Amino acid sequence: MEFLRLHSIRITGPVLSLGLSLALAGCGPQATVHAASAATLGTAVLRQGRLRPLPLRFNGKIEPVTARTLRLPRIYGQGGPQTLITIAPNGTLVHKGEVVAEFDRTSEIEAARENEATYQDLAHQVDQQIASNQKDAQTNLALLKQAEAAAADARLELRQAPILSRIQVGIDQANLADADAQVKEQKKVNALKAAADQGTLDSLIAQRDWQKLQWQRSEGNLHLLRLRSPMNGYVALKTIFLNGTLAHPQSGDQIFPRRPLMRIFDPQHMEVDTTVNGSDLGRLVMGMPATIIMDAFPNYAFQARLVSTSPIASAPMGTPVRNFSAEFMLLPQPCRVRARSGGHANRGCPALMPDLTAAVQVQAPPPAPGILVPRLALGFRHGRAWVTPVTGQPQAVRVLGYDNQDAEITGPVRPGEQVQTGFVLSERSQP
Repeated sequence: MEFLRLHSIRITGPVLSLGLSLALAGCGPQATVHAASAATLGTAVLRQGRLRPLPLRFNGKIEPVTARTLRLPRIYGQGGPQTLITIAPNGTLVHKGEVVAEFDRTSEIEAARENEATYQDLAHQVDQQIASNQKDAQTNLALLKQAEAAAADARLELRQAPILSRIQVGIDQANLADADAQVKEQKKVNALKAAADQGTLDSLIAQRDWQKLQWQRSEGNLHLLRLRSPMNGYVALKTIFLNGTLAHPQSGDQIFPRRPLMRIFDPQHMEVDTTVNGSDLGRLVMGMPATIIMDAFPNYAFQARLVSTSPIASAPMGTPVRNFSAEFMLLPQPCRVRARSGGHANRGCPALMPDLTAAVQVQAPPPAPGILVPRLALGFRHGRAWVTPVTGQPQAVRVLGYDNQDAEITGPVRPGEQVQTGFVLSERSQP
């Protein structure tokens, strides 16, 4: 099949006749069209330059820079959902330490009271055991003193051995041995009793401390079931799955632990979280300005700057396209009114809320200068772009961009060369 390249130009009668005759001649089995029979309508000179860069446009959503997510904490004890009693409405201004959500605390209050009463009872038992141990220690010490006194009397009697009969001396020696045995036995008994009393006391102290921990945990559960704002800001309720539907949490709902309830954010610092195609990432410069247009406020334009880009790409499942995340910080300056068609355009800049869809327009700096050529001088064959110098063979080039008249290319051609333009028939080329 012959290769035919036709551009959007006005084709006169002779040219059309020439093209039709060549096409009819090529229908035969032996027809061949050579480069010498090509009809050229003009030439153009390649020049160095670059096209006017087109603005980049990305889609994203508004996100707060400073925000804290509040969840129902996992309380100690029996698990399960908790009943939500009150929650701050969406968009409410709250201050640090203010209660924004509260759950049913009846069971935890009863548990805290029971644990406190049990702790107080065990603490009283510990005090009683300490007094009992002290009393037993004094009694055991008195028995030991009596045994030691009897042993001392026996030694004193034994000192009279020179003036006593042998029978009396034997009796006194037996009494001393018995008194010493009583002292040793009393010491062992005192030690065992002291160990037993201390063991009983340690057991009661352990029970008391454990019950105190239970009481403290119950008190902690009471505080956990009352959520307070960690910062000054606005309330943005989260959408959660409840009873088969997605909705905002409200009073009476049964919420499981670790479920997100709301987000407290600072409206003074907002950013746009968007994704950038890999081919556009190289045109972004840190700190470059951008214009933000939101679907919710189409009559307003907000100014922003690029603050960060992710070095790691991500791709949707099943697609080869790689995207990078980028964040544009909204500047703390008044917005610009794009249109005054509506009366709300004179009310000042609107308040921005998270999760609003936004379009980011960036006037990226142009790439390095290339070679400009009229679009009529470009031909395409086998999926590649070609230019045909006036004196030479067709050259494959890479197209960087288009506008209404010119195309920017790179390749083995140089500025100043003349190339053919217009309606050109080239020779047969095998694929």
